[in-house]
Amino acid sequence: MAKLAAYENISQDSGFPTTLHPNFNPHIRNHETPDPVREEISPPKDRAFFADSLKSSLLSVTTATDLTESIGTVLSDVQLSKLNEKQLDELALFVNEPGVVFFRDQDLTTEEQVKLFQHYAPSYSLLRLEEHPAVGGDTAWYGLYDALSDPPKKLVEGLHAVHTSHLQYDMILDLWAIGPNRPPIDTHCPAVRTHPVTGLKALNVNPGFNIHSAGDHYVRWKWEVGSVAMWDNRCTVHRVIPGNYKELRMGVQTTVFGEKPYLDPRARVGMSELRDFAS
Repeated sequence: MAKLAAYENISQDSGFPTTLHPNFNPHIRNHETPDPVREEISPPKDRAFFADSLKSSLLSVTTATDLTESIGTVLSDVQLSKLNEKQLDELALFVNEPGVVFFRDQDLTTEEQVKLFQHYAPSYSLLRLEEHPAVGGDTAWYGLYDALSDPPKKLVEGLHAVHTSHLQYDMILDLWAIGPNRPPIDTHCPAVRTHPVTGLKALNVNPGFNIHSAGDHYVRWKWEVGSVAMWDNRCTVHRVIPGNYKELRMGVQTTVFGEKPYLDPRARVGMSELRDFAS
């Protein structure tokens, strides 16, 4: 981030800008996207709906270890490349509950990763690290709705949020001077959404599009080469922990499109209480 051209165009009396003005950089001002804005889609039914609620097939080949009381689970002694269709469906349901699932020492290739994720059609993402520094570069996932007390929960449930891609659009061009392929957009969404599989509420924000933090409902993952994280974008947000590590950090991420967010007023509690129901 220290290489952002915008940092060279801050006057001493302007303070620290939270957005980048297009005139700071001609790459932003003059960029023409090759693709139009993506049209709204209706994805196929979430594969979690086809899973056994006990997840017996998946759990017969792996051991699950929770990393915190509310978010994050490690699945050990299993290769994603070896899971069958039934186990992949149960993995989708499993990811819905702790929000993010981690794996170590995976043998996936990029081609196998793409093929595996073609099985899914809602808001899931998977990141596999191919190179990583010995120190630094951790990633944190947050379950933000659970961090709110009852009065703020009631307040935000009646609000809408504007999610904008302008910040990422400008930053990508300012930092790398290439891409993005599509123009930036603003989208109006409920500030609290209902998860279509679990029926639970989730705070519908993302630190890449608006700012929020929560220290008591998050999990921090230390990467190794071959590590994999799979998470549900509908109930978690994530960010890399910044640092000054010198070694290369490189991974391959696959993401599938999800349904338009909605709020069901009858939806249940947040994600942190889901494990209590399951037990």
